[in-house]
Amino acid sequence: VEWSTARVETMRLLLRPLRPRDLDELRLVDEDRRFRLWAAATDDRETSWMRTAVTERYTGRLLGAADLCVDPWRSAATARLEVSIAATARRRGYGGEVVRTLSAWAFRHGMVRVELLADPANEPAQRLALAAGFRREGQLRAALPTGRTRADAVLYARLATDSALPMRHGLPDV
Repeated sequence: VEWSTARVETMRLLLRPLRPRDLDELRLVDEDRRFRLWAAATDDRETSWMRTAVTERYTGRLLGAADLCVDPWRSAATARLEVSIAATARRRGYGGEVVRTLSAWAFRHGMVRVELLADPANEPAQRLALAAGFRREGQLRAALPTGRTRADAVLYARLATDSALPMRHGLPDV
């Protein structure tokens, strides 16, 4: 399977290869600057990856972007999933649908582990990870680039042998 040209569909979404004009369009609707941080963290990647535009399946409306990345310096069969949904499309279940769909796709194509990183202050992203069956594994210090500095991240992971059902426990009080 050629990851860079893969297309994945759900009942509502089409995940297709990301085009440069998609990035420009997403930057225009980046009200809370989250997409800018996502793009900065993923632009210069030197790994095997699947970079997708998240679109409505029937209208083609651009909703966000997602990367599924295999890092050659990490253990084999581990992928990192990064998702950015435009502010105007949030709270409609698109993020969870992308996470579940791309995780399942990765497992079908040989991955044993899929990881997500979330900003410790981004409670919706952490709830999304738990709802998609990911388990909280800990906090990584200075793991996310944020311009000239780095920020901490919470690590979530799901194994191919894990259930995709939501994790029952909530977020820890920290």
